[in-house]
Amino acid sequence: MVGRSSVTEEFTAPELGGDAVVVPSVFHHPVRGVVHCPAAPLLTAWLQRHDTKTAVTALHHQLTPRDPDDGGQAVVATTFLDTTGQVFGLAVAADAERLPQARAAVATWSAVLRTRRMLLPAGAEPCAVPAAPASRLPHPRTTVVPPAPDCPHADAALQCLRRFAERGETVLLVGAGPLMPFAPCPRGNRVVAVPSIEAARAVRVADPAALSFVLRPCTLIEDAAAILAVLRARFPMLRGQHPDQWCYRAEDRRAAVNGAAACSDVALVLPGRDGQWSAPARRTVRLTSLADLYPGHLRNASTVAVIGGDSDGLTPDTLTRVLTGLGPVSVVEHHVNSRVLPRTATRSAPPA
Repeated sequence: MVGRSSVTEEFTAPELGGDAVVVPSVFHHPVRGVVHCPAAPLLTAWLQRHDTKTAVTALHHQLTPRDPDDGGQAVVATTFLDTTGQVFGLAVAADAERLPQARAAVATWSAVLRTRRMLLPAGAEPCAVPAAPASRLPHPRTTVVPPAPDCPHADAALQCLRRFAERGETVLLVGAGPLMPFAPCPRGNRVVAVPSIEAARAVRVADPAALSFVLRPCTLIEDAAAILAVLRARFPMLRGQHPDQWCYRAEDRRAAVNGAAACSDVALVLPGRDGQWSAPARRTVRLTSLADLYPGHLRNASTVAVIGGDSDGLTPDTLTRVLTGLGPVSVVEHHVNSRVLPRTATRSAPPA
């Protein structure tokens, strides 16, 4: 589609207003009409990386074809049609001195025009972290309950921890989730954080027969299972919280990230929460800004995963808009949703 409809042309440039190089955000083609240029920030970053000062602006006047013998300023543009017939393009306007840089920028990025699929990991947001640490464990059998954070399993984990503590047991708080940062318990009860396999190998307890565990809510379940395997090998009498009460939000989020990356030709990893996980893509490119994205990253990529991103920097929405300027894009949200089945559904009586 892109190859058949794309055309590269040069037009007489309007007055550039003192700027030697201008990257249009929109311009008016003499035949195709209004041309939107969502990849303009990408061309700007590429030119600035090559020491060419640029400005982004809209060119409101209709362009006219340029005489090849004209030695003045020009607009170099590639235009193409998307699947709806809308016209998009790449364009750079430059004076005669910097026209070679303009041609190089448009030619370089025009070479990667193609239809692409973008995969965005999606799903439940990780549970919120409370503004202040949870309070000390209350006196056994108290009715005081600290405010529950935004996790559907946090209260169940807290009640389970209280129940074990009332028995006088040492409670191992397993995993590195963001919630329940408990202070030491009163009356000699102990809550011991075991955030990693290394901690599980090193932890010491006074009475291995009086030992329980609770998963820190929003811990990655796969990581917690590995920690529990070490603890159970060391402490065969260990007992703990039922898996029905475990929180799968963080695990589902990581599975969505890994699934999107595994299905992609390249994973563009942005700063932010999801970017901390390793992405099993054929190729991984870490971006802090559009200046880190090179044509070679996209040349043979028909499926692109976008991972991470936060509101203070480069976001998936920004990158999606930019890549729309490099060919028709299909944006797909990749979901993973684990659901604990009701016990009646899994423990029904066998047929007679």
